[in-house]
Amino acid sequence: MKFLVGFVFLCFQCLIFAQGFVVNEYKVDVYLSEEGYFDVEEYYDIEFTIQKHGIIRDIITKYEFQLSDTSEITKREIYISNVDVSGGPYTTSSHLGQKYETSYEIKIGDKNKTVIGPMAYSIKYRVENAFIFKDNVVQFYWNLKPDGWNAEFKSVQFRVFTPDGAELSDENSFIYYDSYLPGLDSNFELSYENGVFEGRSLPDFRSNYGQSVTVLIKLPKEMIAEVDYSLPWWQKYSWIAITVALWVWIKSVRRRVAKPDKITATTSYYPPDEMDPAVAGYIIDDFVHQRDLVSLLPYWGQKGIITIQDIPKEKVFGKADVSLTKVKELNEDAASYEKIMFEELFKTNNTVLISSLANTFYTTMNKAQKSLESAANLYYDTKANKKSTNIGALFIISSFAVGFLFFYFYSILAAIVGSIAVIVASISFFKKKKSPKGNRAFSELLGFREFIKVAELNRIKMLLEDDPDYFEKTMSYAVAFNLLKEWSGKFDELGVEPPNWYSSAAGPIAMSSFGNAFTNSMNTTRSNFVSAPASSSSGGSFGGGGSSGGGFGGGGGGSW
Repeated sequence: MKFLVGFVFLCFQCLIFAQGFVVNEYKVDVYLSEEGYFDVEEYYDIEFTIQKHGIIRDIITKYEFQLSDTSEITKREIYISNVDVSGGPYTTSSHLGQKYETSYEIKIGDKNKTVIGPMAYSIKYRVENAFIFKDNVVQFYWNLKPDGWNAEFKSVQFRVFTPDGAELSDENSFIYYDSYLPGLDSNFELSYENGVFEGRSLPDFRSNYGQSVTVLIKLPKEMIAEVDYSLPWWQKYSWIAITVALWVWIKSVRRRVAKPDKITATTSYYPPDEMDPAVAGYIIDDFVHQRDLVSLLPYWGQKGIITIQDIPKEKVFGKADVSLTKVKELNEDAASYEKIMFEELFKTNNTVLISSLANTFYTTMNKAQKSLESAANLYYDTKANKKSTNIGALFIISSFAVGFLFFYFYSILAAIVGSIAVIVASISFFKKKKSPKGNRAFSELLGFREFIKVAELNRIKMLLEDDPDYFEKTMSYAVAFNLLKEWSGKFDELGVEPPNWYSSAAGPIAMSSFGNAFTNSMNTTRSNFVSAPASSSSGGSFGGGGSSGGGFGGGGGGSW
């Protein structure tokens, strides 16, 4: 235990010595104002023992404290202003530093110049929101010399000037030395004359890191104005109105740049002529889903180009698989994305297991996706979309500026909500505007998709009478719309057989189970088509905190 105490003491001494200076004399004058603030003037007579640039004064500005007769924890933020320094050039905390950090820093000295030997500094500043009002009493409770100073103080003198009419005595004016052992201190000579509380440390006085000198003065409440420093609600929450105004403005710009077309669904029992399910799936929501490209498999099956066999898992922990077999080549006029997928699937064999494509076929899917997007441009207003996308990108970039300004003037919450609102409003600029041809196709697709959802059996029966292959011709589009189970279930009631180009290694499949079986096969196919080698990432965390001695004005300082 003695070793531990000695080690801690040695660390403190090393910390103090490393600062390279002592404070031979420290004087502080405080002027209490009737208007609810006070001005502080600090004077330092310092001896630098090694080369240093200057000193740093740190004042804690955010506090949590508990009044002696209550268990309630009070949070308080004090404000530092009107800073003036002599003894060298200086810098202070920025606006953001004052707003979000827990302390206010005054850094004195020239980074291109060092000093050694005796130096004198004075620091003047105004403090607001630091009086404590309780019942009929106002308390001035301030760390004249905070416990965070990394230096030895050999002498401390102070004067506190109170408003006219204040009567001071040892019954309402106190000095405490060493924040860990608070109490009326005998290290100071004290006097109370003409409204001035004055003190001077005794000749053998020494104050080191961890020791504070704190003054407490209690005055009648009416002597100091109680100022409400909280922002009015309209100023505190005005960012909400600004956010709403930005949202409305961005939406109005979107309407002017590329006014969305009003499209009504046209009742349709078939997809648009000469439109494959991949394009249909893209146009219906202006986005390439993985299922859009996977829907080409039943599309090829219906055309007699391939056959598909489901291979159920054999053991409890086994995996289901799907086998594709090429029956004939694609037509010469097939779309480029069809050729990209078809040629890669059957580049070595006429039969391929989907599981063999895991972690490799995703690059082909990426190429096919880009090709599909390019082919679908025929249905979009390319010029209008390019302009809209560029403006949307500018708004997205501007969201960072909005976030910073809200962070600067309001709060972190305002910054997050404001920037997200701008981003969300800007997303509409990336919604593609269709060409007249695209609008007509979209109208038919909306009607066709709605029919798949709500079709009556009598209507489907009539369609089958006219076209016995109606289900096979439409099922690939149901896959693209993610509605195959619902669609195939309607045909089960009408006695329609599953397509002959699809089979299962487990045996014949009835129409009643076809929807689930085929959907599972397509899910297995999709997951293998898009799987990619795993990648890894790492992250970290950080934290921090601080403390102070008794009273406001905690903090301290050091050299640099």
